[in-house]
Amino acid sequence: MNATMDSEKNQNILLNRREYGELYDQFKWAGPAAARLGMEQRAAILTAIDSRVEYRFHHTKLVYQDLSPGCRLCGDGAWSCLFINNLCNGQCFFCPAEQTSKSEPATNGIPFPNPRDYIDYIKKFNFQGASISGGEPLLTFDRTLLFVDKIKKAFGSALYLWLYSNGLVADHEKLARLRDAGLDEIRFNLIASNYDLTKIKMAVDLIPAVTIEIPAAPDHAERLQRLVPELSDLGVRFLNLHQLRCTPHNAQAM
Repeated sequence: MNATMDSEKNQNILLNRREYGELYDQFKWAGPAAARLGMEQRAAILTAIDSRVEYRFHHTKLVYQDLSPGCRLCGDGAWSCLFINNLCNGQCFFCPAEQTSKSEPATNGIPFPNPRDYIDYIKKFNFQGASISGGEPLLTFDRTLLFVDKIKKAFGSALYLWLYSNGLVADHEKLARLRDAGLDEIRFNLIASNYDLTKIKMAVDLIPAVTIEIPAAPDHAERLQRLVPELSDLGVRFLNLHQLRCTPHNAQAM
């Protein structure tokens, strides 16, 4: 068994070396002592908050209070994410991929140049939720609005639809048109705007549910902690903290 584990470990190392190239040798890997310390610190944190959180989705997610309907569908595997473009105007250090192409809408490598095909795809797999991401969906606003409108006309309230945005080009008109097309939720990446709440204040009066979704960046913890009460007072309903993902594209910035 140990031989099998060593073989798998060596294979993973080889694959990572191929993917990251020269960057691989710049990474600072934790040795046994540092790894043990990290695990102990993690266990202490989890113990401290254990009575205040729930473990959901096969013990993979920590939840405090409530989740967006979209998050519940995602955790249950009942959702599809459509990447509406591959174009972004943000400069986020953690972005996992280059975002410089308008491209066609796609999911799982399957292109969906028109909404009808994507609607058929949703029906085929009986998805109960869908999200629109990018890139930045608002940079191709007409395309994004068309997909939102057609999807919601096809499914109505039977399908929960949300959109990810950095908010940089959001305005009252765009948000109002998305609302009128049936968008259920918008999720903002506040790091892209350096935690400017202007677009958040605008959105909470227009979109049924507003969520903040950003990676759990340790350097941002205190700032976010101070901001949480204000976000709640504004009407932001959910806060999602996800993992920082290191890729060949963002490794230098990370």
